[in-house]
Amino acid sequence: MRGLVVVGLWLVATQPAFAWGPQGHRVIADVAEKNLTPKARSAVKALLGPDVTLADVSSFADNPYRVEHPETYNWHFVDIPLGSPAYDPARDCKPDPKGDCVIAALEREIAILRDQHGPSDDRLLALKLLTHFVGDEHQPLHAEDNQDKGGNAVAVRWFGKTTNLHRVWDTEIITETGLSEQGYAGQLNATLTKAQKKSVQKGTFLDWANETHGVAQTVPYKQLPPVAPGAVPELGDTYFQATVPTVDRQLIRAGLRLASTLNQALGGTPASTRAEAAANDVAR
Repeated sequence: MRGLVVVGLWLVATQPAFAWGPQGHRVIADVAEKNLTPKARSAVKALLGPDVTLADVSSFADNPYRVEHPETYNWHFVDIPLGSPAYDPARDCKPDPKGDCVIAALEREIAILRDQHGPSDDRLLALKLLTHFVGDEHQPLHAEDNQDKGGNAVAVRWFGKTTNLHRVWDTEIITETGLSEQGYAGQLNATLTKAQKKSVQKGTFLDWANETHGVAQTVPYKQLPPVAPGAVPELGDTYFQATVPTVDRQLIRAGLRLASTLNQALGGTPASTRAEAAANDVAR
């Protein structure tokens, strides 16, 4: 079994306890399972067991794992300053007793899962963590730092109920759709053609985090209604209608990219080929 090495100086955590709520993570996992190759699906089943789905383990990294391993707290997000154009590892992914960041965590876990000769317990844990972390890095408030704990310190009223901006993005927008987990996943999966899905799946963990950071810069805060200093924004149907397309887009991106990640790690395209393809895309 793996041990966890904690290094560095203590830094003040600026993010909340959770990213997408359980329903969001299950939707992402369901989309991913619909897009696994037969070989990857077989490998996933071999690790999880025949009666366990990716959705079943999609919140494992939050609870119980992070509760039992607080040194993994920072693995769920990356604190890119909201006004910054892109990720800077020296600034945004520093060693810390609570962990570094989601980009580094994803790179570690994919290497473990890809090792066909590694301990099965380690590979199972890597699969569970990857399933969650790919989802986390697509939650806009988990790819930015606006000095408000990922929106947790931004009080809002959602259809008359007092809450905070982070919870609105984690849970409330998804709940407001009225869709079941499977219904939501099926609807999202049906929105893109095969060619469109392939296009969405291009890129690296770093690319996806920077893309999500761009979403954070343009949607969650900018759609808030103007209010007097100290007043609490009232959010309802106008905010919902303005933001639910972005939530849908981030969920389908996360699901398809999780599928791509697992397809490649469990017998698909080697990492080097993937990196070369991404480089060629940039060159073109």
